[in-house]
Amino acid sequence: MLDISIKTSEYIVKNNVRDFIKENSNDYRLDKIDEFYKNFYDMVVTNREETLDIWFNKYLDSGDIKKYFSMGTDNLLKGKVINGIAKSGYGRLLRNINFDKMYRTKKLYHDDKEFVIGMMEVLFRDFKIRNSLVGPAFFKGILNKDINGFWSAFMMTCSTPSVFNPYTFKFILENFFNGKKLFCPVLGWNSYQLAFHNTTWEEFVGTDVIPEVVDNGKVLYDYYLKTIDNKFFDFQKQNVKNYLCPSEKFDINGYEEYFDGVLFSPPYYNLEIYDSEHQSIDTFPKYEDWLDGYWETTVSKCYDVLKKGKRFGFLIRDYLDRELNKVRISEDMKKVVEKYFVLIDVYQVKWGARKLARTPEKMRNGNYENFYLFEKK
Repeated sequence: MLDISIKTSEYIVKNNVRDFIKENSNDYRLDKIDEFYKNFYDMVVTNREETLDIWFNKYLDSGDIKKYFSMGTDNLLKGKVINGIAKSGYGRLLRNINFDKMYRTKKLYHDDKEFVIGMMEVLFRDFKIRNSLVGPAFFKGILNKDINGFWSAFMMTCSTPSVFNPYTFKFILENFFNGKKLFCPVLGWNSYQLAFHNTTWEEFVGTDVIPEVVDNGKVLYDYYLKTIDNKFFDFQKQNVKNYLCPSEKFDINGYEEYFDGVLFSPPYYNLEIYDSEHQSIDTFPKYEDWLDGYWETTVSKCYDVLKKGKRFGFLIRDYLDRELNKVRISEDMKKVVEKYFVLIDVYQVKWGARKLARTPEKMRNGNYENFYLFEKK
């Protein structure tokens, strides 16, 4: 079993399963340990392809591509809260095309070893797991050969990236913005582009620092073209242009006062660390420098490319750093934007709730982000 408490990039063994259970409990697991070993061996060695197939079907299988380009329209707004959970299954296509980079995302520090692909490799190559995966509930699942339950528990303990629900993005774009030309300073694992293809907006321009995400924008566009290919109707084709560059270095020449809207969820400073060069946290490691060099520079460029009377929106929330100190990033980023734009309104987007025993009380009924809506006067 792994010692996850050691914050290095190496996977250090803390104990074996049998001795760990002996030291920490006195229940039925000791009597069933041999059966546990046998079933676990079957899952990760003998039948590993079946086990991995179940993981793929559970998290990555996208099914019929056409459904991702025919999203319906529902009212997601109740009071000042936007439902971010509705039809979140549209994110499957994004995970499918971005799975390698997406599941190498780390949290809070570069030596984080709890990212999905790293934990999968050490499981299937070295047969090592973390201690939380031999708890009574998980242990019983292995005895019952519950592979779906195994993967649910496994993924819950890994560092996973946040993916903006494209259905939510579509709702916000259609109900809080108007126009034809959209700019997104990050691509959000291609979520914003997928949402855009489900609207009447005509032009999408975005930047990102992950080469694969920029390339997958072309993949997504090809999917889109296939869905509108119809010999009986002449559809108006949307235009997409994605640039591989940091938003703070985006060349706005030719885009001055060009766009009708800017909408995105920016990086959370060091909360998520991607497997790519030129990430803002690498360029600006210190928080104050990041606010100035990355965020304010990006906001100022957004001001220059946005038409007067049009809107700028972004989503953010505070979070806990690796020392469990609260990073009040939401207010800090809002203050920077207020130097350039006029605040119109503030909403909240409610994401999925988690009801585990160790889940903080304030997140059991939902995880909320602030949606700040500004206008260029």
